[in-house]
Amino acid sequence: MNRKKQKKEYILPYKVLVLIIFIVILDGSLMVLPDKASASEKTSSKVTTTLKNGIFTVRGKGKMPESARPASFQKKKIKKIVIKNGIVSLPEKAFKNCKKAASINIAASVKEIGMQAFANTSIKSITIPKTVKRIGWGICLGCDLLETMVIPGTFDVLEPSNDNWLEPFVAGKKSLGTVKFSTALNPELVRMAGDCMNFEVLPSDPGFTSIDGIIYTKDCKTLVRIPYARSEAVIADGCEIVATGSFTYTADGYHEPHIYSGCGALKSIVFPASVKTITDRVYSKSARSGEDTRDGSIQLNMASLDITSAKKLWKYCNWKKSLADELARISCATVIDGMVILKDGYLCGYIGDGDKKEVIVPDSVKTIGKSAFGAGSKYGLSSVVLGNNVELIEDYAFSFNKKIKVYIKSKNIKISDKAFSNCDTYELIIK
Repeated sequence: MNRKKQKKEYILPYKVLVLIIFIVILDGSLMVLPDKASASEKTSSKVTTTLKNGIFTVRGKGKMPESARPASFQKKKIKKIVIKNGIVSLPEKAFKNCKKAASINIAASVKEIGMQAFANTSIKSITIPKTVKRIGWGICLGCDLLETMVIPGTFDVLEPSNDNWLEPFVAGKKSLGTVKFSTALNPELVRMAGDCMNFEVLPSDPGFTSIDGIIYTKDCKTLVRIPYARSEAVIADGCEIVATGSFTYTADGYHEPHIYSGCGALKSIVFPASVKTITDRVYSKSARSGEDTRDGSIQLNMASLDITSAKKLWKYCNWKKSLADELARISCATVIDGMVILKDGYLCGYIGDGDKKEVIVPDSVKTIGKSAFGAGSKYGLSSVVLGNNVELIEDYAFSFNKKIKVYIKSKNIKISDKAFSNCDTYELIIK
């Protein structure tokens, strides 16, 4: 009897122990499964996220991991995003496609924001804290309601980790009204602001100022940046130097050549009488030469313009016909049979209407400038007869012409190796 009683007492604890272990394992497995009924909280090491009454809150210390990003079913409920103090970085696509999210509060502890972090949300304004030092491309991609953004004036750009073409810092054609810089400006970063109508620089900024949404040097004497989405720009009186990079800057020649290749919206620019010099690419590492378009105008209110400035303006200005008229009006150039010739004998370019098949370069011309007749089949030229005094033919002077004959009258002409670049066929004929 005593033996049987001892055996029962031994078996009973063993079964209970097995049952307890089974319950613990089952309970643990349930804990790692997302609760699709509520899914109100996620925990990842030191970072916790909750969703309550449409407010998605990220709290804790350290980096917000990718695993803490809201799930698809949560994104449909999120109306406001709050990043609490202690969080130092947000991952790529952190809140992408939270389409109902109209408000985002970011704590000053955040130092890095990953690519497309707030893409496709409904925000109308956003403030990136001054503490943020690294910002990924396309953080507001598809935020079509975005009107105002406050950002630091200096930060490192986190470029895409793959070869996909992605929108730069702010995206959405002409959707952004104003970009306000909250710290001293690095003007090269303006190109990452994307499409906007106005820039606002801090009054205390030591190097730059803003007038009517356009950026100038602190003394207001040099034009630095015209907002990308501006259709009209009137340069402020007192400005003496116009940097062509101010209206030809690009976001990135590799990732965004099809969108950010100069101020695409700009159709009119007015130069005040105070302008003395045109320079190239100041404050811009990425700029491009202007194409010949007819749907824009330029107005030069200064009494004259030096030859070097005229050449640089011609190179980067898109509206060749309007510029040719203005250069002629201030006696800086003459226009003969569609050829724009500066006072020193430099032939800037040809603005013919396509009716002529042959042009005869006058004897006053000494240099056929870079890309002067390089529009290819645009003007339909079949032959160009050079004048007696042409001494130099620069790069790309006749490039992209499918078939062209060039008649020269001197064997001593210096011709660039790139003068006929990308021509199907061409002939040099000595008369």
